[in-house]
Amino acid sequence: MSMHILVSGPDGSGKTTIARLIVKLLRQRGYPVLYTWLRYPRLLSLFPLLISRIIGTTTIIKLDNACKYTYHSYATVPILGKLYELSILIDYMIYKFIKVHIPNMLGFIVVVDRNLLDIAIDVYIERRATPKLLLYYLGREAKNALTKIVILASLQNLLTRRKDNLCNPHLKALLVLYQRLGTTYGYNMVYNDSRADLIEIVRCVALKFKPVRIYTEPRSHVLRALFYRHRWLVFVTNFLFQSMGYMWRVELASRLAIQALVAIALVLMGLHTLPALLISHIIMYPFYSNLFAILKWWRKRKINIGKVIRGLKKLVSIENRYRSYIDIVIVGSITRNPSILLTREADIDVRIVPKPRITCIILSLLIGMYIRLWSVANRIPMDLYVKPGNDSEILHGMGLRDLLDYLKSEIGS
Repeated sequence: MSMHILVSGPDGSGKTTIARLIVKLLRQRGYPVLYTWLRYPRLLSLFPLLISRIIGTTTIIKLDNACKYTYHSYATVPILGKLYELSILIDYMIYKFIKVHIPNMLGFIVVVDRNLLDIAIDVYIERRATPKLLLYYLGREAKNALTKIVILASLQNLLTRRKDNLCNPHLKALLVLYQRLGTTYGYNMVYNDSRADLIEIVRCVALKFKPVRIYTEPRSHVLRALFYRHRWLVFVTNFLFQSMGYMWRVELASRLAIQALVAIALVLMGLHTLPALLISHIIMYPFYSNLFAILKWWRKRKINIGKVIRGLKKLVSIENRYRSYIDIVIVGSITRNPSILLTREADIDVRIVPKPRITCIILSLLIGMYIRLWSVANRIPMDLYVKPGNDSEILHGMGLRDLLDYLKSEIGS
């Protein structure tokens, strides 16, 4: 199934406003979404339009310079109408491949403002004949959409909202065609005559998309969309790079140094260089990755509160033992809303903060390796890094005991 949402309707019905609100709401729910407008693709179709102007079958209606409506009467030249239908279909398919299918392949959901339904209705009016070729492909497009809606409004509202409609002699016919073709091809027919209608339309569309969580939040929107569409890419990139871009440089340098030592030892034992590098990477992977947190997210399993409490108690005991060397804080979405641990998939975002001494830094790195391995062995989803105390997320962090007391009180209640 293609990942696109089709929004259709006459001018002034509020399509663009609703389409952009859908994009905004889906982004808030964690989806990678793009907006595109596809009413007038113009490549090959420019040729029949130019011929229409030359032979005089194009009519431009103006009303006191306040509105303008252009109409091409292909009914008088049927062969030109057929050529226009074919050329605009080819243009539409080219534009759709670029603006919809390529983003879909990258993982984006595309909200399409105006689509083949609107083009088919325009051609229907101008040819005064059924555009069979367009309707055939419209059926295929509507079948593959995530959801599809036709937005209508009363005639009075259409005339008030869009002045160009005052010049349109086919407005009533357009409304009839939208109702008839929208129903035929399975579009959801909705009316947008007030702000309450607008809010209800957006809410009904958004309810079909449950909130999602992408494990990693790269700055690149393309990477984020790829991670949403192809979840296995998260695991592959984590295995290859182990969050190199997010690690503290000191921790990254120590990881690379240890991995190089393991690879050298394997080479001295008789292995070739490339296999030695790969095996050293595999050996060190559990020490520097949040492996179980990724696997839990991948399988979409809710968090086990008992294991979270066990993990927090372990962290508290380590913090008490090495208090003069390190601090441990909770960061991320849990600090803003601890209840997400009780309601949906989440992991514990932990940061080990070393004191500003070389012995503290070395100890914090060793403790980080140990806790990661321990959390994987005990199946506890823990997202742990060593970070300096001036990091912005640490400054807004949450104490271990505060979160532990909250969870105990919630479970007890």
